Amino acid sequence: MLTFVYRLLLISLYFLVVYFGIPFYKMFGTKWYSFYLWFGLCMIIGLMLYWGVLCLFFYIARFRRGGLKYSIPSFFIEDPKKDIPLKYGIDKHIRAPLDKAMFFPVLTSSTVMVCGFSNSEENICIPEIVKGKLLPFSYKVTSIKVCSLGRHDSNEDPLWIDLLDTRMDGLNARSITIPGSVTFIDLESFYYCNRLAAINVSDENPKYKSTDGMLCDKISNTLIYCPKDKNGSVTIGNTVSSIGNRAFFNCKGLTGVVIPDSVSTIGSDAFHGCEHLTGVVIPDAVTSIGWHAFADCRSLTSVNIPTSVTTIEGYSFESCSGLTSVTIPNSVTSIEASAFFDCLGLTSVNIPTSVTSIGRSAFENCSGLMSVNIPDEVKNISPSAFRNCSSLTSINLPDSVKSIGNSAFEVCRKMEEVTIGDSLTGIPKSTFKGCSSLKKVVLGKSVSSLSNTSFSGDTAVAMIVSKNTVPPTGTAIVWASVSKSIPVYVPCSSIDAYKSSVCWSGFTNFKPLNI
Repeated sequence: MLTFVYRLLLISLYFLVVYFGIPFYKMFGTKWYSFYLWFGLCMIIGLMLYWGVLCLFFYIARFRRGGLKYSIPSFFIEDPKKDIPLKYGIDKHIRAPLDKAMFFPVLTSSTVMVCGFSNSEENICIPEIVKGKLLPFSYKVTSIKVCSLGRHDSNEDPLWIDLLDTRMDGLNARSITIPGSVTFIDLESFYYCNRLAAINVSDENPKYKSTDGMLCDKISNTLIYCPKDKNGSVTIGNTVSSIGNRAFFNCKGLTGVVIPDSVSTIGSDAFHGCEHLTGVVIPDAVTSIGWHAFADCRSLTSVNIPTSVTTIEGYSFESCSGLTSVTIPNSVTSIEASAFFDCLGLTSVNIPTSVTSIGRSAFENCSGLMSVNIPDEVKNISPSAFRNCSSLTSINLPDSVKSIGNSAFEVCRKMEEVTIGDSLTGIPKSTFKGCSSLKKVVLGKSVSSLSNTSFSGDTAVAMIVSKNTVPPTGTAIVWASVSKSIPVYVPCSSIDAYKSSVCWSGFTNFKPLNI
Protein backbone atom coordinates (compact mmCIF):
# COMPACT_ATOMS: atom_id res chain seq x y z
CA MET A 1 0.00 0.00 0.00
CA LEU A 2 2.79 2.43 0.90
CA THR A 3 4.57 1.64 -2.36
CA PHE A 4 1.40 2.54 -4.29
CA VAL A 5 1.09 5.85 -2.37
CA TYR A 6 4.69 6.81 -3.11
CA ARG A 7 4.32 6.11 -6.80
CA LEU A 8 1.03 8.06 -6.88
CA LEU A 9 2.74 11.05 -5.22
CA LEU A 10 5.60 10.95 -7.73
CA ILE A 11 3.23 10.72 -10.69
CA SER A 12 1.19 13.60 -9.23
CA LEU A 13 4.38 15.66 -8.95
CA TYR A 14 5.06 15.02 -12.60
CA PHE A 15 1.60 16.16 -13.74
CA LEU A 16 1.75 19.22 -11.47
CA VAL A 17 4.96 20.32 -13.17
CA VAL A 18 3.33 19.89 -16.56
CA TYR A 19 0.07 21.60 -15.51
CA PHE A 20 1.60 24.67 -13.91
CA GLY A 21 4.27 24.97 -16.57
CA ILE A 22 1.88 25.25 -19.53
CA PRO A 23 0.83 28.92 -18.90
CA PHE A 24 4.44 29.99 -19.33
CA TYR A 25 4.74 28.67 -22.86
CA LYS A 26 4.71 32.25 -24.23
CA MET A 27 8.30 32.55 -23.02
CA PHE A 28 9.09 30.65 -26.20
CA GLY A 29 7.30 33.18 -28.32
CA THR A 30 3.89 33.41 -29.94
CA LYS A 31 4.48 31.06 -32.83
CA TRP A 32 2.08 28.16 -33.29
CA TYR A 33 4.75 25.63 -32.25
CA SER A 34 5.78 27.50 -29.04
CA PHE A 35 3.16 25.68 -26.96
CA TYR A 36 4.39 22.26 -28.11
CA LEU A 37 8.03 23.16 -27.37
CA TRP A 38 7.14 24.24 -23.84
CA PHE A 39 4.87 21.21 -23.29
CA GLY A 40 7.72 18.88 -24.31
CA LEU A 41 10.14 20.66 -21.97
CA CYS A 42 7.69 20.29 -19.07
CA MET A 43 7.37 16.57 -19.75
CA ILE A 44 11.17 16.19 -19.71
CA ILE A 45 11.46 18.15 -16.45
CA GLY A 46 8.66 16.09 -14.88
CA LEU A 47 10.28 12.80 -15.84
CA MET A 48 13.64 13.97 -14.52
CA LEU A 49 12.06 14.92 -11.20
CA TYR A 50 10.20 11.59 -11.00
CA TRP A 51 13.31 9.49 -11.61
CA GLY A 52 15.50 11.79 -9.55
CA VAL A 53 13.37 11.51 -6.42
CA LEU A 54 13.02 7.74 -6.88
CA CYS A 55 16.79 7.31 -7.26
CA LEU A 56 17.42 9.60 -4.28
CA PHE A 57 15.21 7.44 -2.04
CA PHE A 58 16.93 4.31 -3.32
CA TYR A 59 20.48 5.51 -2.68
CA ILE A 60 19.61 6.93 0.75
CA ALA A 61 18.22 3.56 1.82
CA ARG A 62 21.09 1.58 0.29
CA PHE A 63 24.01 3.51 1.75
CA ARG A 64 22.54 4.88 4.95
CA ARG A 65 23.45 2.59 7.88
CA GLY A 66 20.36 0.69 9.01
CA GLY A 67 18.23 2.00 6.13
CA LEU A 68 14.99 3.92 6.47
CA LYS A 69 12.41 2.92 9.02
CA TYR A 70 9.60 3.07 6.49
CA SER A 71 8.99 1.41 3.18
CA ILE A 72 9.66 3.37 0.00
CA PRO A 73 9.19 2.41 -3.64
CA SER A 74 10.68 -0.93 -4.64
CA PHE A 75 12.20 -1.85 -7.95
CA PHE A 76 12.57 -5.10 -9.84
CA ILE A 77 15.66 -7.06 -10.77
CA GLU A 78 15.31 -9.45 -13.64
CA ASP A 79 17.24 -12.15 -15.37
CA PRO A 80 17.64 -10.69 -18.87
CA LYS A 81 17.61 -14.17 -20.39
CA LYS A 82 14.55 -15.59 -18.68
CA ASP A 83 12.79 -12.35 -17.80
CA ILE A 84 12.31 -13.36 -14.15
CA PRO A 85 11.29 -10.23 -12.23
CA LEU A 86 12.43 -10.02 -8.61
CA LYS A 87 11.35 -7.34 -6.22
CA TYR A 88 13.87 -5.60 -3.98
CA GLY A 89 12.48 -3.18 -1.41
CA ILE A 90 15.03 -0.64 -0.25
CA ASP A 91 13.98 -1.22 3.33
CA LYS A 92 16.42 -4.15 2.88
CA HIS A 93 13.82 -6.90 2.57
CA ILE A 94 13.66 -9.33 -0.32
CA ARG A 95 10.22 -10.18 -1.60
CA ALA A 96 9.69 -12.63 -4.41
CA PRO A 97 6.65 -14.35 -5.88
CA LEU A 98 6.33 -18.01 -4.95
CA ASP A 99 6.53 -19.20 -8.55
CA LYS A 100 9.82 -17.52 -9.44
CA ALA A 101 13.26 -19.07 -9.44
CA MET A 102 15.89 -16.81 -7.85
CA PHE A 103 16.26 -14.10 -5.24
CA PHE A 104 18.93 -11.40 -5.52
CA PRO A 105 19.73 -9.14 -2.52
CA VAL A 106 21.90 -6.15 -3.42
CA LEU A 107 25.34 -6.27 -1.77
CA THR A 108 26.99 -3.08 -3.04
CA SER A 109 26.28 -0.45 -5.64
CA SER A 110 27.34 -2.88 -8.38
CA THR A 111 27.02 -6.45 -7.07
CA VAL A 112 24.31 -8.84 -5.87
CA MET A 113 24.19 -12.32 -4.38
CA VAL A 114 21.87 -15.25 -4.98
CA CYS A 115 20.21 -16.28 -1.74
CA GLY A 116 17.34 -18.55 -2.71
CA PHE A 117 15.64 -20.74 -5.26
CA SER A 118 12.00 -21.70 -5.45
CA ASN A 119 10.70 -25.22 -6.04
CA SER A 120 9.67 -24.79 -9.66
CA GLU A 121 12.95 -25.03 -11.57
CA GLU A 122 14.81 -28.26 -12.39
CA ASN A 123 17.71 -26.79 -14.34
CA ILE A 124 18.76 -23.51 -12.77
CA CYS A 125 21.13 -21.19 -14.59
CA ILE A 126 22.38 -18.31 -12.45
CA PRO A 127 22.94 -15.22 -14.61
CA GLU A 128 26.22 -13.33 -14.53
CA ILE A 129 24.49 -9.94 -14.85
CA VAL A 130 21.05 -8.91 -13.61
CA LYS A 131 19.36 -5.64 -14.57
CA GLY A 132 16.87 -3.36 -12.88
CA LYS A 133 13.46 -3.26 -14.53
CA LEU A 134 12.39 0.17 -13.31
CA LEU A 135 15.77 1.71 -12.55
CA PRO A 136 18.64 1.79 -15.06
CA PHE A 137 21.13 -0.24 -12.99
CA SER A 138 23.06 -3.44 -13.78
CA TYR A 139 24.49 -5.77 -11.17
CA LYS A 140 27.10 -8.52 -11.27
CA VAL A 141 26.25 -11.73 -9.40
CA THR A 142 29.27 -12.43 -7.13
CA SER A 143 27.99 -14.60 -4.27
CA ILE A 144 25.78 -17.55 -3.43
CA LYS A 145 24.95 -17.37 0.24
CA VAL A 146 22.53 -18.28 3.02
CA CYS A 147 20.55 -15.21 4.12
CA SER A 148 18.39 -14.03 6.99
CA LEU A 149 16.00 -11.64 5.35
CA GLY A 150 13.36 -10.46 7.78
CA ARG A 151 9.82 -11.49 8.58
CA HIS A 152 6.58 -11.63 6.72
CA ASP A 153 4.46 -8.50 7.02
CA SER A 154 0.76 -9.37 6.93
CA ASN A 155 -0.03 -5.86 5.68
CA GLU A 156 1.93 -6.47 2.48
CA ASP A 157 0.52 -7.85 -0.73
CA PRO A 158 -0.27 -11.55 0.04
CA LEU A 159 1.15 -12.60 -3.33
CA TRP A 160 4.64 -11.70 -2.06
CA ILE A 161 6.49 -13.23 0.87
CA ASP A 162 9.58 -12.38 2.90
CA LEU A 163 12.25 -15.07 3.15
CA LEU A 164 13.48 -15.99 6.65
CA ASP A 165 16.86 -17.74 7.02
CA THR A 166 16.66 -18.75 3.37
CA ARG A 167 18.74 -21.49 1.75
CA MET A 168 18.57 -22.67 -1.82
CA ASP A 169 15.17 -24.27 -1.27
CA GLY A 170 15.31 -25.87 -4.70
CA LEU A 171 13.63 -29.14 -3.92
CA ASN A 172 13.18 -29.90 -7.63
CA ALA A 173 16.58 -28.65 -8.80
CA ARG A 174 18.52 -31.29 -10.74
CA SER A 175 21.35 -29.08 -11.96
CA ILE A 176 22.75 -25.64 -11.20
CA THR A 177 24.98 -23.64 -13.54
CA ILE A 178 27.26 -21.09 -11.90
CA PRO A 179 28.66 -18.17 -13.94
CA GLY A 180 32.23 -16.89 -14.04
CA SER A 181 31.42 -13.88 -11.87
CA VAL A 182 30.69 -15.87 -8.69
CA THR A 183 33.69 -15.83 -6.32
CA PHE A 184 32.04 -16.90 -3.07
CA ILE A 185 29.76 -19.89 -2.40
CA ASP A 186 28.32 -20.71 0.99
CA LEU A 187 27.89 -24.49 0.74
CA GLU A 188 25.03 -24.42 3.24
CA SER A 189 23.06 -22.81 0.42
CA PHE A 190 22.55 -26.24 -1.17
CA TYR A 191 21.41 -27.93 2.05
CA TYR A 192 17.83 -28.52 0.89
CA CYS A 193 18.64 -29.40 -2.72
CA ASN A 194 18.11 -33.12 -2.17
CA ARG A 195 17.52 -33.90 -5.88
CA LEU A 196 20.57 -32.01 -7.08
CA ALA A 197 22.72 -34.26 -9.28
CA ALA A 198 25.16 -31.87 -10.97
CA ILE A 199 26.79 -28.49 -10.52
CA ASN A 200 28.28 -26.90 -13.63
CA VAL A 201 30.70 -23.98 -13.48
CA SER A 202 31.75 -21.65 -16.28
CA ASP A 203 35.31 -22.23 -17.50
CA GLU A 204 35.91 -18.51 -17.03
CA ASN A 205 35.34 -18.67 -13.27
CA PRO A 206 38.64 -17.84 -11.50
CA LYS A 207 37.69 -19.46 -8.18
CA TYR A 208 35.62 -22.58 -8.87
CA LYS A 209 35.44 -25.42 -11.37
CA SER A 210 33.28 -28.48 -11.95
CA THR A 211 34.59 -32.05 -12.09
CA ASP A 212 32.08 -34.73 -13.09
CA GLY A 213 29.27 -32.55 -11.74
CA MET A 214 31.07 -31.91 -8.43
CA LEU A 215 32.22 -28.50 -7.20
CA CYS A 216 35.96 -27.90 -6.74
CA ASP A 217 38.07 -25.00 -5.55
CA LYS A 218 40.49 -24.10 -8.34
CA ILE A 219 43.00 -22.37 -6.09
CA SER A 220 43.45 -25.08 -3.45
CA ASN A 221 42.52 -28.04 -5.70
CA THR A 222 39.97 -29.13 -3.10
CA LEU A 223 36.79 -31.04 -3.88
CA ILE A 224 34.33 -29.08 -1.77
CA TYR A 225 30.86 -30.34 -2.68
CA CYS A 226 29.21 -33.35 -4.27
CA PRO A 227 25.48 -33.01 -5.07
CA LYS A 228 23.31 -35.10 -2.75
CA ASP A 229 21.66 -37.07 -5.55
CA LYS A 230 24.94 -38.31 -7.02
CA ASN A 231 24.45 -42.06 -7.40
CA GLY A 232 26.66 -45.08 -7.98
CA SER A 233 30.45 -45.04 -7.94
CA VAL A 234 32.42 -41.81 -8.24
CA THR A 235 35.97 -41.35 -9.50
CA ILE A 236 37.71 -38.26 -8.17
CA GLY A 237 39.99 -36.53 -10.69
CA ASN A 238 43.75 -36.75 -10.18
CA THR A 239 44.05 -32.96 -10.01
CA VAL A 240 42.31 -32.97 -6.61
CA SER A 241 44.72 -32.71 -3.67
CA SER A 242 42.22 -32.78 -0.81
CA ILE A 243 38.62 -33.71 -0.08
CA GLY A 244 36.99 -30.88 1.84
CA ASN A 245 34.85 -30.92 4.95
CA ARG A 246 31.37 -32.37 4.28
CA ALA A 247 32.22 -32.81 0.59
CA PHE A 248 30.09 -35.99 0.23
CA PHE A 249 27.95 -35.41 3.31
CA ASN A 250 24.72 -37.38 3.23
CA CYS A 251 25.16 -38.63 -0.35
CA LYS A 252 22.93 -41.62 0.29
CA GLY A 253 23.08 -42.95 -3.28
CA LEU A 254 26.89 -43.17 -3.34
CA THR A 255 28.04 -46.81 -3.48
CA GLY A 256 31.76 -46.46 -4.20
CA VAL A 257 34.49 -43.86 -4.50
CA VAL A 258 37.91 -44.00 -6.13
CA ILE A 259 40.34 -41.62 -4.43
CA PRO A 260 43.44 -40.81 -6.52
CA ASP A 261 47.01 -40.82 -5.21
CA SER A 262 47.06 -37.03 -5.48
CA VAL A 263 44.78 -36.68 -2.42
CA SER A 264 46.61 -36.07 0.87
CA THR A 265 43.77 -34.96 3.14
CA ILE A 266 40.24 -36.19 3.80
CA GLY A 267 38.31 -33.51 5.69
CA SER A 268 35.87 -33.74 8.58
CA ASP A 269 32.48 -35.27 7.73
CA ALA A 270 33.75 -35.87 4.19
CA PHE A 271 31.67 -39.05 3.70
CA HIS A 272 29.41 -38.72 6.74
CA GLY A 273 26.02 -40.36 6.18
CA CYS A 274 26.91 -42.15 2.92
CA GLU A 275 24.89 -45.11 4.12
CA HIS A 276 25.18 -47.17 0.91
CA LEU A 277 28.95 -46.71 0.48
CA THR A 278 30.28 -50.29 0.40
CA GLY A 279 33.96 -49.80 -0.33
CA VAL A 280 36.65 -47.17 -0.35
CA VAL A 281 40.37 -47.41 -1.02
CA ILE A 282 42.35 -44.77 0.83
CA PRO A 283 45.64 -44.14 -1.01
CA ASP A 284 49.02 -44.15 0.74
CA ALA A 285 49.42 -40.41 0.14
CA VAL A 286 46.64 -39.57 2.62
CA THR A 287 48.14 -38.24 5.87
CA SER A 288 45.00 -37.01 7.60
CA ILE A 289 41.47 -38.38 8.00
CA GLY A 290 39.19 -35.84 9.70
CA TRP A 291 36.56 -36.13 12.40
CA HIS A 292 33.41 -38.02 11.36
CA ALA A 293 35.03 -38.63 7.96
CA PHE A 294 33.22 -41.96 7.43
CA ALA A 295 30.65 -41.77 10.25
CA ASP A 296 27.31 -43.51 9.58
CA CYS A 297 28.62 -45.32 6.49
CA ARG A 298 26.54 -48.34 7.51
CA SER A 299 27.31 -50.44 4.42
CA LEU A 300 31.09 -50.06 4.65
CA THR A 301 32.49 -53.54 5.39
CA SER A 302 36.24 -53.00 5.54
CA VAL A 303 38.75 -50.19 5.61
CA ASN A 304 42.49 -50.11 5.14
CA ILE A 305 44.14 -47.12 6.82
CA PRO A 306 47.38 -46.14 5.02
CA THR A 307 50.77 -46.07 6.75
CA SER A 308 51.03 -42.30 6.30
CA VAL A 309 48.26 -41.69 8.87
CA THR A 310 49.47 -41.09 12.45
CA THR A 311 46.17 -40.40 14.22
CA ILE A 312 42.72 -41.88 13.80
CA GLU A 313 40.63 -38.80 14.55
CA GLY A 314 37.55 -38.75 16.73
CA TYR A 315 34.36 -40.32 15.35
CA SER A 316 36.12 -41.19 12.07
CA PHE A 317 34.23 -44.49 11.67
CA GLU A 318 31.43 -43.95 14.19
CA SER A 319 28.30 -46.06 13.61
CA CYS A 320 29.77 -47.99 10.68
CA SER A 321 27.61 -50.91 11.73
CA GLY A 322 28.59 -53.07 8.73
CA LEU A 323 32.34 -52.74 9.34
CA THR A 324 33.77 -56.20 10.08
CA SER A 325 37.50 -55.58 9.78
CA VAL A 326 39.90 -52.67 10.01
CA THR A 327 43.64 -52.57 9.42
CA ILE A 328 45.48 -50.11 11.65
CA PRO A 329 49.10 -49.57 10.53
CA ASN A 330 52.17 -49.19 12.76
CA SER A 331 52.33 -45.48 11.97
CA VAL A 332 49.25 -44.74 14.12
CA THR A 333 50.11 -43.49 17.62
CA SER A 334 46.67 -42.47 18.85
CA ILE A 335 43.10 -43.69 18.44
CA GLU A 336 40.92 -40.69 19.35
CA ALA A 337 37.50 -40.40 20.99
CA SER A 338 34.69 -42.55 19.54
CA ALA A 339 36.78 -43.45 16.50
CA PHE A 340 34.96 -46.81 16.15
CA PHE A 341 31.97 -46.10 18.38
CA ASP A 342 28.93 -48.28 17.64
CA CYS A 343 30.68 -50.42 15.01
CA LEU A 344 28.40 -53.35 15.76
CA GLY A 345 29.88 -55.73 13.16
CA LEU A 346 33.53 -55.36 14.18
CA THR A 347 34.68 -58.73 15.53
CA SER A 348 38.40 -58.24 16.22
CA VAL A 349 40.93 -55.42 16.38
CA ASN A 350 44.70 -55.70 16.27
CA ILE A 351 46.08 -52.52 17.79
CA PRO A 352 49.68 -51.98 16.60
CA THR A 353 52.63 -51.47 18.94
CA SER A 354 52.93 -47.83 17.85
CA VAL A 355 49.69 -46.85 19.62
CA THR A 356 50.20 -45.17 23.01
CA SER A 357 46.70 -43.85 23.70
CA ILE A 358 43.15 -45.11 23.24
CA GLY A 359 40.58 -42.31 23.38
CA ARG A 360 37.27 -41.94 25.16
CA SER A 361 34.61 -44.36 23.86
CA ALA A 362 36.96 -45.38 21.04
CA PHE A 363 35.37 -48.85 20.77
CA GLU A 364 32.27 -48.31 22.89
CA ASN A 365 29.19 -50.29 21.93
CA CYS A 366 31.10 -52.56 19.53
CA SER A 367 28.85 -55.42 20.57
CA GLY A 368 30.39 -57.89 18.09
CA LEU A 369 33.99 -57.36 19.24
CA MET A 370 35.24 -60.69 20.61
CA SER A 371 38.95 -60.03 20.98
CA VAL A 372 41.30 -57.07 21.19
CA ASN A 373 45.05 -57.03 21.57
CA ILE A 374 46.36 -54.12 23.65
CA PRO A 375 50.11 -53.78 22.97
CA ASP A 376 52.82 -53.13 25.55
CA GLU A 377 53.27 -49.51 24.44
CA VAL A 378 49.77 -48.31 25.36
CA LYS A 379 49.97 -45.95 28.33
CA ASN A 380 46.47 -44.53 28.59
CA ILE A 381 43.01 -46.04 28.16
CA SER A 382 40.36 -43.32 28.38
CA PRO A 383 36.89 -43.53 29.96
CA SER A 384 34.36 -45.88 28.29
CA ALA A 385 36.99 -46.97 25.74
CA PHE A 386 35.53 -50.51 25.51
CA ARG A 387 32.24 -49.97 27.29
CA ASN A 388 29.41 -52.33 26.29
CA CYS A 389 31.63 -54.54 24.14
CA SER A 390 29.27 -57.35 25.11
CA SER A 391 31.09 -60.09 23.16
CA LEU A 392 34.57 -59.41 24.55
CA THR A 393 35.71 -62.48 26.54
CA SER A 394 39.01 -61.39 28.11
CA ILE A 395 41.32 -58.43 28.48
CA ASN A 396 45.00 -58.19 29.34
CA LEU A 397 46.25 -54.76 30.35
CA PRO A 398 50.05 -54.71 29.90
CA ASP A 399 52.53 -53.22 32.37
CA SER A 400 52.80 -50.09 30.19
CA VAL A 401 49.24 -48.97 31.05
CA LYS A 402 49.52 -46.26 33.72
CA SER A 403 45.99 -44.87 33.67
CA ILE A 404 42.54 -46.15 32.88
CA GLY A 405 39.33 -44.15 32.78
CA ASN A 406 35.94 -44.63 34.38
CA SER A 407 33.71 -47.32 32.84
CA ALA A 408 36.49 -48.42 30.48
CA PHE A 409 35.13 -52.00 30.34
CA GLU A 410 31.71 -51.52 31.86
CA VAL A 411 28.91 -53.91 30.82
CA CYS A 412 31.22 -56.29 28.94
CA ARG A 413 28.81 -59.09 29.81
CA LYS A 414 30.77 -62.01 28.31
CA MET A 415 34.14 -61.06 29.76
CA GLU A 416 35.48 -63.93 31.84
CA GLU A 417 39.02 -62.89 32.73
CA VAL A 418 40.79 -59.61 33.51
CA THR A 419 44.53 -59.22 33.99
CA ILE A 420 45.82 -55.83 35.13
CA GLY A 421 49.50 -54.94 34.65
CA ASP A 422 51.99 -53.88 37.31
CA SER A 423 52.03 -50.12 36.49
CA LEU A 424 48.41 -49.26 37.13
CA THR A 425 47.88 -47.83 40.62
CA GLY A 426 44.10 -47.62 40.88
CA ILE A 427 40.88 -49.00 39.45
CA PRO A 428 38.41 -46.09 39.00
CA LYS A 429 34.66 -46.27 39.31
CA SER A 430 32.60 -48.60 37.13
CA THR A 431 35.69 -49.89 35.27
CA PHE A 432 34.41 -53.49 35.24
CA LYS A 433 30.88 -52.82 36.46
CA GLY A 434 28.22 -55.13 35.06
CA CYS A 435 30.67 -57.76 33.73
CA SER A 436 28.27 -60.47 34.83
CA SER A 437 30.35 -63.37 33.40
CA LEU A 438 33.66 -62.29 34.97
CA LYS A 439 35.26 -65.25 36.76
CA LYS A 440 38.91 -64.36 37.31
CA VAL A 441 40.45 -61.03 38.35
CA VAL A 442 44.23 -60.48 38.50
CA LEU A 443 45.40 -57.19 40.12
CA GLY A 444 48.97 -56.02 39.43
CA LYS A 445 51.67 -55.21 41.98
CA SER A 446 51.00 -51.46 41.98
CA VAL A 447 47.21 -51.49 42.35
CA SER A 448 46.70 -49.62 45.62
CA SER A 449 43.08 -48.44 45.49
CA LEU A 450 39.72 -49.71 44.33
CA SER A 451 36.60 -47.65 43.69
CA ASN A 452 33.32 -48.71 45.28
CA THR A 453 31.83 -49.56 41.87
CA SER A 454 34.95 -51.00 40.18
CA PHE A 455 33.44 -54.52 40.18
CA SER A 456 29.82 -53.74 41.00
CA GLY A 457 27.39 -56.42 39.83
CA ASP A 458 30.10 -58.98 39.00
CA THR A 459 28.39 -61.90 40.69
CA ALA A 460 30.24 -64.68 38.80
CA VAL A 461 33.74 -63.89 40.15
CA ALA A 462 35.26 -67.21 41.31
CA MET A 463 38.89 -66.21 41.95
CA ILE A 464 40.83 -63.05 42.79
CA VAL A 465 44.59 -62.59 42.57
CA SER A 466 46.19 -59.51 44.17
CA LYS A 467 49.99 -59.17 43.77
CA ASN A 468 50.46 -56.07 45.92
CA THR A 469 52.06 -56.75 49.31
CA VAL A 470 50.04 -53.84 50.69
CA PRO A 471 46.29 -54.50 50.47
CA PRO A 472 44.58 -52.17 47.97
CA THR A 473 42.36 -49.74 49.83
CA GLY A 474 38.62 -49.41 49.46
CA THR A 475 35.36 -49.93 51.32
CA ALA A 476 33.49 -53.16 51.97
CA ILE A 477 31.18 -52.24 49.07
CA VAL A 478 33.91 -52.96 46.49
CA TRP A 479 33.30 -56.73 46.58
CA ALA A 480 29.66 -56.62 47.69
CA SER A 481 28.51 -58.64 44.65
CA VAL A 482 31.17 -61.35 45.09
CA SER A 483 30.90 -64.51 47.18
CA LYS A 484 33.17 -64.24 50.23
CA SER A 485 34.10 -67.92 50.14
CA ILE A 486 35.99 -67.78 46.83
CA PRO A 487 39.81 -68.23 46.89
CA VAL A 488 41.73 -64.94 47.16
CA TYR A 489 45.43 -65.28 46.31
CA VAL A 490 47.71 -62.70 48.00
CA PRO A 491 51.45 -62.58 48.85
CA CYS A 492 52.17 -65.05 51.63
CA SER A 493 53.62 -62.40 53.93
CA SER A 494 50.55 -60.17 53.56
CA ILE A 495 47.71 -62.56 54.39
CA ASP A 496 47.19 -61.09 57.86
CA ALA A 497 47.24 -57.55 56.47
CA TYR A 498 44.53 -58.46 53.96
CA LYS A 499 42.40 -60.10 56.65
CA SER A 500 42.45 -56.88 58.68
CA SER A 501 41.81 -54.56 55.72
CA VAL A 502 38.32 -53.06 55.45
CA CYS A 503 38.11 -53.83 51.76
CA TRP A 504 39.17 -57.49 52.13
CA SER A 505 38.12 -58.50 55.63
CA GLY A 506 34.91 -60.19 54.47
CA PHE A 507 36.75 -62.93 52.53
CA THR A 508 37.35 -66.20 54.36
CA ASN A 509 39.51 -68.19 51.91
CA PHE A 510 42.90 -66.48 51.55
CA LYS A 511 45.62 -68.48 49.83
CA PRO A 512 49.34 -67.75 49.50
CA LEU A 513 50.59 -66.42 46.18
CA ASN A 514 54.10 -67.30 45.08
CA ILE A 515 55.47 -64.28 43.20
